[in-house]
Parts: sequence; structure tokens; C-alpha cells
Amino acid sequence: MRIRALLAAATVAVATLALAPAPASAHTVSVINGYTVNLRTGPGTSYPSIGTVTGGQRVAIACTVRGQSVTGPYGATDVWDYLHLEGYVSDAFLYTGTSGAVGPPCGGSQLHWDAASMNLGVEQPGTRRLYHELKATPGWNPRGGDRHFAGIYVNKPGEHGEGRALDYWMDADNATERQIGWSIANHLRANAGAYGVQTIIWNDKVWVSSNPNAGWQEYDEVGNCGSTSKTCKHNDHVHISQNWAGAVLKTSHWM
Repeated sequence: MRIRALLAAATVAVATLALAPAPASAHTVSVINGYTVNLRTGPGTSYPSIGTVTGGQRVAIACTVRGQSVTGPYGATDVWDYLHLEGYVSDAFLYTGTSGAVGPPCGGSQLHWDAASMNLGVEQPGTRRLYHELKATPGWNPRGGDRHFAGIYVNKPGEHGEGRALDYWMDADNATERQIGWSIANHLRANAGAYGVQTIIWNDKVWVSSNPNAGWQEYDEVGNCGSTSKTCKHNDHVHISQNWAGAVLKTSHWM
């Protein structure tokens, strides 16, 4: 049974809430098998759906609120969970191991994800889609096939572990590949909003969307990576990370 059918029968109204998720560690749980659940802009069926999550999918709960009561396979609850996908789902359709809320209450002014608690261990669809687009762009795949795919590395911490960072092999010591690497990097920088790009590191330079006008800055490979190796300098691969909207295909390029 899909959540729309269940939610249509709900009778408890939700007051208008001016909520923003509070700083929180994220709890990783699963959607209950056999269900496709609407991801909404607020904790009730009156809020628009912005997508769905499906049975068995791993999701991260940043915080929780009380909202419309919904009946799921294990009973009714008015707990709604704010997920890493930047929307709310009814806790009735998440397997959390408890009947109560597992996340801290929402209510602060900013959302802060704890990367150590958010190692979802799965590739995000926008990040995989970004790789396929780079691979298919004429001139950006001189080695052919998947030989430029260094990895998304979901077994690592941080953005890679969250499945939203891609490494794309390019050799800065090769004049042709160095030029291609810069072509990729500058294209993604120029279209960062559309792709949901957060950070680009290439050829010992870094660009971050949080300070876009600073342009390309020197990359601190020792402070960030621990050595001055070619890999730490990002002279053998382009590193691209996405914000969550880009990683889940919610930015303009993907819609």
C-alpha cells in the first residue's frame, strides 16, 4: 500500500509550523520494505510532495517534529522525520527499532549534518548521474570506457561516505589531460548551482560554493590529506562533491 492511500484517511489536522531543522547528529535507518513513501515539505499531507523514498532504502534522520497522525504497518504515530533528502516523512514507514522518535527535535535556524553519523554507505543518484555525464561528454573521456572513474568511495568518511563526492581520474602531468581536467573543473564551477556542486579540487587548487567569488584557491594538501603526494595534491584526479539537493537530483540541471 502506498502512503498516499494511508494518508488520505488521516483525520488529525496539522497547525502551520515555522520550523527549520536544528543542529543534529543524523540517525541512519531504513524505509520499511514494501512501501513507497512521499517525501514532503512539512509534517503532514497538506504539504507538497517533493519525491519519494522506497522500501529498503537507507535514509538519515536529522531531527523530528510532531505533526499529522499516520497509520503504518506497526500502528499510528504523529512523529515526522526530517531526512537528509531535505524533506519530511512519516515515522510510521521507517524502521527505527522503537515506537518513539529517534532523532532530536527540530526547531533551530540551521541544518547541520554530522558526517560521522551520516555515513550512508550508498551512492547518491545525482553523483552517479554526474559521472555518466562527464564520461559521455565529447573530449572528456580520452581513456575510454570507465577508465576515468576513480570512485565515489562510500566506505570513506565525509562527503564520499555520504555518496555525494566523485573522483575522476585525470593526470595533471599529461598536457592533454591537464587541459581536460581544467575544462571539467571550470564547467562545473560555472554551472555549480544547476548541478548542485559544492566543492571542486583539481591540480592543487580548490573552489568552494560557500565562497564562490574567491575563485580558485591554493589547496592545503597537507592539512586536508596529510601529505604532498600527487593524489593529495589532486594532480591525478578531479574531486567533485555535491550538496544534498544536487546529490538527489533536485537542482535545475537534473529536473
